Amino acid sequence: YELAKESKGPILETGSGLSTIVMALANPGVEIHSLEHDRDYYQRTKSALDRYGIKNVHLHVAPLRDYDNFVWYEIPETLPDEFAVVLCDGPQQRFGRAGLFKLLGERMKNAQFLMDDAYEAQTTHLNEWADATDRKVEIFSGEYRSFAVSPAPKSNGAMLPAA
Repeated sequence: YELAKESKGPILETGSGLSTIVMALANPGVEIHSLEHDRDYYQRTKSALDRYGIKNVHLHVAPLRDYDNFVWYEIPETLPDEFAVVLCDGPQQRFGRAGLFKLLGERMKNAQFLMDDAYEAQTTHLNEWADATDRKVEIFSGEYRSFAVSPAPKSNGAMLPAA
């Protein structure tokens, strides 16, 4: 919520749902691009956006595609060239997160970054991207959940809230 509220630029979200609604309501002046491959989740999120009159979300049907050595969303041509905030919460863990960094890494080089399900198998590509772009990454692990945070390398108006 806080990252979306303070964002001065577009937000990328992989996987849609409640977080899409929360971010949209937190900052109606910022565009949110949400990639969703599951038609049921897409329809549920779209219905909620319509019901609440939320207009700042670009909800993209983005089927999963095999890119030879990884599976990731098909990237819509209408995505912005750069994002201020990236929230990675999809697709499901079994598909990994390699595509995010291989296909969109350049567009998120200055973004605040959060990734759900930051388990060892998911963080290999995150750590490679962070090393290549001189980013710090912190992994927060609990009994049931794990997530990663990487603050923006320079101020872009979407600072992490104070702890």
